[in-house]
Amino acid sequence: MGSKTEKRLNHLVGKLIYEKQLIQEGDRILVGLSCGKDSWTLCYFLSEFQKKAPIKFDVAAATLDVGYSPDQIEKTKQTLSEMGMDYHFVASPLQQMLEDHLTPGTSTCSFCARLRRAFLYKSAQEFGYNKIALGHHKDDFVETLLMNMFYHGVIKGMPSILKAENGVNELIRPLLTCEETLIIKFSQEKQLPIVKCPCGKCNLASKDRNRMKELIRQLEAKTPGVRSSIQTASRHIIAGHMF
Repeated sequence: MGSKTEKRLNHLVGKLIYEKQLIQEGDRILVGLSCGKDSWTLCYFLSEFQKKAPIKFDVAAATLDVGYSPDQIEKTKQTLSEMGMDYHFVASPLQQMLEDHLTPGTSTCSFCARLRRAFLYKSAQEFGYNKIALGHHKDDFVETLLMNMFYHGVIKGMPSILKAENGVNELIRPLLTCEETLIIKFSQEKQLPIVKCPCGKCNLASKDRNRMKELIRQLEAKTPGVRSSIQTASRHIIAGHMF
């Protein structure tokens, strides 16, 4: 095992997989690979666990074509080959669907994420995978939880394992207890071939999410460990003391 960062992430991912039984004997797992830092990190650790796990399971990656260059895709294929992972590059009409169906006031990234999820479900069924792995991390969880509480009046985060909307696949999030700063550091150490999404609107996160990011940053600066406390609280809801 490599650096302290890699060891820490390896421990967090392994512990969550074990505690929540995210992977079972004979599973066929498809990672949604956007080629960003999170999904690359997920690919790396799942490929490593596959080599040393006491159970047998298959893992591959799938990328939906949103305008990546041939060079970017070739580099992605090469890196996954070095990891020992199969790769599916899936053609999709995402850009056209965004132009045709995006309604005013709707976050482009949120709508695009829903469309990509639907295509990923379809691909998993088509290629014979029973589980889909996504690279959501601790910061994603905390931001989503607070957004739902503040703006939608519901206590709802991101589960580490969930029956997918299609009723067939299961969705798993092995990085859910990993802080984004660790993932950033790890991806830099490993020099993973991160590709910026070709969509010009990709980095325009919703104003609500940006507010949550800033709020958490301010709280964390004054009280280190706030992210972890919020995530831990979601596991210990005392129903008798709720409204």
